[in-house]
Amino acid sequence: MVRLVLLRRMAFGCLLIPDTHKTLRYCFIEYNTPQEAELAKEKTNGYKLDRAHIFAVNMIQDFNRFMKVPDEWAPLEIRPYVPGENLQSWLADEKARDQFVIRASSDTEVFWNDARHLKPDPVYKRAYWTESFVQWSSLGTYLATVHRQGTAVWGGASTFNQLMRYAHPQVKLIDFSPGEKYLVTYSGHEPSNPRDANRVVINIFDVRTGKVMRDFKGSADEFAIGGTGGVAGVSWPVFKWGGGKDDKYFAKIGKNMISVYETESFSLVDKKSLKAESVVDFSWSPTDPILAFYVPELGGGNQPARVSLVQIPSKEELRQKNLFSVSDCKLYWQSNGDYLAVKVDRYTKTKKSTYTGFELFRIKERDIPIEVLELDNKNDKIIAFAWEPKGP
Repeated sequence: MVRLVLLRRMAFGCLLIPDTHKTLRYCFIEYNTPQEAELAKEKTNGYKLDRAHIFAVNMIQDFNRFMKVPDEWAPLEIRPYVPGENLQSWLADEKARDQFVIRASSDTEVFWNDARHLKPDPVYKRAYWTESFVQWSSLGTYLATVHRQGTAVWGGASTFNQLMRYAHPQVKLIDFSPGEKYLVTYSGHEPSNPRDANRVVINIFDVRTGKVMRDFKGSADEFAIGGTGGVAGVSWPVFKWGGGKDDKYFAKIGKNMISVYETESFSLVDKKSLKAESVVDFSWSPTDPILAFYVPELGGGNQPARVSLVQIPSKEELRQKNLFSVSDCKLYWQSNGDYLAVKVDRYTKTKKSTYTGFELFRIKERDIPIEVLELDNKNDKIIAFAWEPKGP
């Protein structure tokens, strides 16, 4: 086995046996940045030189960790159980108030929203709590802070104790899964060579244990499709979650495909991506493992736009609707997953303007019937659309 040890700066050296002047079959290489060393390890570790030799790569911090292992075995220290605070206790507020957070200058403050007295009620205040921003988790159980070394989550109605830390150097963006089981973190690193692509690292952590369940690394272009905005050309959030609050599936758009992963093994469903030529958007049902996606018109209008509903994990197409003269489509699921509204902007006959209509999919009915809703006056512009929260 040939072993390579990666350090931080560009250098090369081998260790020799004094008597024979032969190498010990390992060498040290230093890179300009930790990110370049990580990339070198990713590309070369495990490479088969031939049938009998494998190229192995370790980071220098791996050796530092191994050297700290004691020579003598010692039994694991069992710590006494300490009951934790109820992280949902804020839901039992006698005044049925919500909490909100404000960050100003170096201070971060949490307040009760006391609408009756028309003033906020202070809960917790801390200076230099975060180096970047703070963000509530999807259900409000955790408050996340962002730092150069990574992310931390805090919880409690009034104490806000630190619950877990997630190591991800230079993290820039974070996102929680709907059921709060997983935390997605993002960082981008500019290469030392300006001709190389911006390097992206995305980690998915188990919120409770802090373990990295899956990481994604690549150029920014690989994560630039879909989403609503981000940094350095990367759309955010990269992943959308499905399967209800169980967080059973997550997916991202790629070139002519949608990659769907399941969280039992964090691998691709059926070991391959769902093919969808020129797909530009998709959305999960909020309650069921059903994925809706939109493909625009192709071939100068010879191939119509299409909205498809696909069942996961079988990838069976439940329903499809072809749409003509389409300028744009937006997908809106009703909160119970009973209906899907497709807002369709269509060109007029002159192609100089557009008008808006809706295709309403009745998801829970047999064969998923579709109703068409258009305004009587096509000159009226629809500015916004939303479903009633708990009804049809």
